[in-house]
Amino acid sequence: WDLHTVDEGFGSIDEEGRYEIVGQYSAISIRRDDGRPGIAYFAQAGHRGGSVRTELRFAQATTALPRSKNDWRFMVIDEAVALRPTDEDPILIPNGVGLFAAVARGPDHLPVVAYYDRQLGALKLARYDRATDEFAAPAILAEGEARDDDVGWYPAVAVDSQGEAHVSYKDATRDDLLYVNT
Repeated sequence: WDLHTVDEGFGSIDEEGRYEIVGQYSAISIRRDDGRPGIAYFAQAGHRGGSVRTELRFAQATTALPRSKNDWRFMVIDEAVALRPTDEDPILIPNGVGLFAAVARGPDHLPVVAYYDRQLGALKLARYDRATDEFAAPAILAEGEARDDDVGWYPAVAVDSQGEAHVSYKDATRDDLLYVNT
């Protein structure tokens, strides 16, 4: 076994009110051509003054057998300033982007990430773009019909041999299992 920290957070709040929590809602995939792993995960950072930023991050290993943090390349797929929870909010998950990440690889071995955006109550999908060497702007695959609808929970993603993404997810408003393809 080889164990190491990929991205280091600091959960305790420092004297300026800052903190960073990383690694929640993680999902891993392996490139079929060279065996390099990639990890999609949620990060939340508190800043001076009480603002909170959430991010969906992706760590791509630069080698098939990474041994330290230095063997990873880090990218931010999506980010948003998190809304403050209210006392009426019964759901104990962060108010941000990048929750419940799911990752698959296309026939070109590039990552495709599906995830939940709680602020929009929407399911999003982001594809890595070889031309720009970063993730393209995320697309909204599904969102609620009404302002208070909440879709996109617990996505699972698979990519077929033609590069078509197939995503299943939960509509948390109606408790339905849904499917969408790109």
